[in-house]
Amino acid sequence: LGYPEVNLNLGCPYPMVAKRKKGSGLIAFPQEIKYMLQSWFENPPIKLSIKLRLGYENKDEIYPVLDVLNCFPLDEIILHPRIGKNLYKGRADTEAFAQALEYSNHPITYNGDIDSAEKFRKLSEEFPTIDNWMIGRGILCNTFFVEEIKQLKPKTDMEKKIRMKNFIEELWQAYEDQYGHPSQALNKMKQHWIYLSQWFSNPHKVYKMIKKSNSEYKYKERVGVIFKECD
Repeated sequence: LGYPEVNLNLGCPYPMVAKRKKGSGLIAFPQEIKYMLQSWFENPPIKLSIKLRLGYENKDEIYPVLDVLNCFPLDEIILHPRIGKNLYKGRADTEAFAQALEYSNHPITYNGDIDSAEKFRKLSEEFPTIDNWMIGRGILCNTFFVEEIKQLKPKTDMEKKIRMKNFIEELWQAYEDQYGHPSQALNKMKQHWIYLSQWFSNPHKVYKMIKKSNSEYKYKERVGVIFKECD
């Protein structure tokens, strides 16, 4: 398909994944990771990067894994400094990230809790050697986040609303085109609105309106009400 790189995800924290020794559940088994990488690098078809957490049960689990990773020519490591069992609770452990940064031989991308331009600025100052940053939930909640980080020209609230509404309509259409049925698109959009609702001043009210939509008509009607009445 033309992809130049594949990413091995050892970061997923959800129990249904981790308990099957997948995602962050594999971090406690460095020898199995070593076996996987040996198989890959016998004849690597494309580049390989790895998404990683500090561990699943505790943050010291990362060091035996980094010992293994240091033996292979990975393209990069993307590190979210939480353990899997914490899911997204508490704060990202930047001290543990700093220690892992020194321990690793590979370029590391920072991921975790980048949810404002101010937070990004502080992290950039704390880790001046980091060139790459991964943003997940922050940009799902605020589609203008990258523009804010880059300090692009501020847009009016009205222009932002128009762009956001257009984006949401295009996203719906893309899902409907992909799945061929409005009910599938509705299920997908409800998941997006868990995050998109955070852009509004009353996210609980906004998400509740979307969650109760049981048809394409009701969904689109309520999206119209949200953009007309909610700030």
